[in-house]
Amino acid sequence: MKSTLAAYADGHEQHASAGVRIRSVDKALSIVELLSRHEGLPLIELARRLGLNQSTAHHLLATLQDRGFVEQDEQTRNYQLGYGLVGLVSAFLQRSDLYTVALGPSRELRDGSGESVQFKVLRGISQIVLIDLVGSRPIQIRAPVAEGIAELHCTASGKVLLANEPEERRDAILTSVPLTRFTDNTITDVDELRVELTTIRLQGEAVDREEKFDGVQCVAVPVFAQHGECVGVSTVQFPKAPSERIAELLELTRTAASKISRSLGHAPDAGHPTRRG
Repeated sequence: MKSTLAAYADGHEQHASAGVRIRSVDKALSIVELLSRHEGLPLIELARRLGLNQSTAHHLLATLQDRGFVEQDEQTRNYQLGYGLVGLVSAFLQRSDLYTVALGPSRELRDGSGESVQFKVLRGISQIVLIDLVGSRPIQIRAPVAEGIAELHCTASGKVLLANEPEERRDAILTSVPLTRFTDNTITDVDELRVELTTIRLQGEAVDREEKFDGVQCVAVPVFAQHGECVGVSTVQFPKAPSERIAELLELTRTAASKISRSLGHAPDAGHPTRRG
């Protein structure tokens, strides 16, 4: 994009091309991203994590508070995300065909399995959760996000998204992202992971064998658009389970993913299966 951005910095009007990062905006957005991963943080801890001095952090937080994007708890004085962001997210989701189409089948998957269900998309090397539904079973898995760590290699959803990337893009990710070990079952050898991804691509599904957290598993199935491109993944998270339960959850997830894919115009017999053939 070649338009010019008008920005204010240090009280003076400046102009920068879209390729130039405006530091104050970048810092403010970093605050929002950091708070999205925590229930609340004090000023000193927030500043430390982002490498900001407390005065700068305080001024940025005050601006975000004025816009309703950040709130401060009156008792703990911790900062947390504000409800001003809800309107922005709601407006985006209302315009997102993918969210609209995936919501119904995701709810059915949640109700049918009783487990926590998510619908995710890939942006860069990060999994973005578009839909996050809590199940009805007594024990629910709510896995936290690890700061600054790519998780494509150690989750069923991540492996599905990675397996269905174009080969050149997939290879670029595999050679640039560290395969961090989280448990004894985490795949940290790139050649072993390549074999795993080939299998996942052929089978049209993936299982997390306690690769991110001990005692936690998940299953995932890709969602395809009209021309066979993978645009997301349906996934179920659950406590460690026997093979029979995993098979049951896989079948439910296949059904949900297939419904979403069909709604997006994908024909399973067009050479891009949405389940094992």
